[in-house]
Amino acid sequence: MSLIQDALKKVQDERNKISESNSDNILDSQFGNQAIIQPNKKRYVILGSFLILIIVASIIASFMLNETKRRNRSKTIKVNIPKRSSKIKKNIINSIISKTKMEGTVNSNRNKSTSALPVNKKKEIVNIEIRKKKFKKANYNKIVLNQFVKERVNKKTKKKSKFEILKYKGQKAYSGKSYLNAAMYFRQALRIKKNKILYIYLYKCYKRSDNIILLKAYIIDALKYYKNDAFFNKILGILLFREKNYSEALSVFNSIPKSNNIDIDILSFKALCLFHLKEYKESIWVFKNILKLDRKKIASYYYIGLSYDNIRNYELALYYYNVFIKYGGNKKNFKHINWIRNRIVVLERSEMN
Repeated sequence: MSLIQDALKKVQDERNKISESNSDNILDSQFGNQAIIQPNKKRYVILGSFLILIIVASIIASFMLNETKRRNRSKTIKVNIPKRSSKIKKNIINSIISKTKMEGTVNSNRNKSTSALPVNKKKEIVNIEIRKKKFKKANYNKIVLNQFVKERVNKKTKKKSKFEILKYKGQKAYSGKSYLNAAMYFRQALRIKKNKILYIYLYKCYKRSDNIILLKAYIIDALKYYKNDAFFNKILGILLFREKNYSEALSVFNSIPKSNNIDIDILSFKALCLFHLKEYKESIWVFKNILKLDRKKIASYYYIGLSYDNIRNYELALYYYNVFIKYGGNKKNFKHINWIRNRIVVLERSEMN
């Protein structure tokens, strides 16, 4: 039994040894892996941080290079030179170089002139230049402010007067061809202030609406304020002529001041007044002056022939009648063509006899 027990003990001892050795191997294996892993982790961390630093440095360097390029571009002068012409390129480049040299010399001369001065005087010169710049800016700002304030004040306070409102309404009604309403607005505006343009508008309104009585009244009213005006005198003379008041019409036409631009209509009405007042010699002289100015006024040949006929100068009368039929015989609007033809026949027979 003792031998068996001793053998069992030895087996157990050997088992215990094997178990202890296995446990030690397991522990050694665990701690060995940890020892291997820890130095590997450190290496990876160092490498990663180094790579991050390299990336950051490259980004900063690229940013700095872009800024330097922009500054250099702003300093450089761009010149549009055609590709083919090499001579033009050289001339332009030389001119740019000469300009830059001149600017450099001017700046250097300025610096030299100031560098020779003492420090106190340099400071004074700099202060004076700064004050000038400030003074210019202040004046400019004042002018801009004053203009802005004036515009705002004018927009707020400056309103259209009654006269301007009535004038605007009248012009609008006139453009819409409602002439009586336009005349009403113009009359109301004239009560506030007398204006030549409004009188002309009134003349046009009453002419278009065939209200000759009011037309004449407002022309006479206009002549109180504009006595020597040729337009109003002309219209009054024509109105008096149509009323067959030839003597007054003639006096109005004579009162019109003479100008460089001779109005042929005034001369023709003047000649007709003289003809109707039986002042034939003067009317012939005026009609001949009209023909000198304008040969297209063919009716003047007829009136010259009539005036010679009334003076009993039949030869000249026959001549001017024939001239009138030669140039204006085809006119259907003229009423007295048949009478003139009959008169020519009579005068020719009298000459034959």
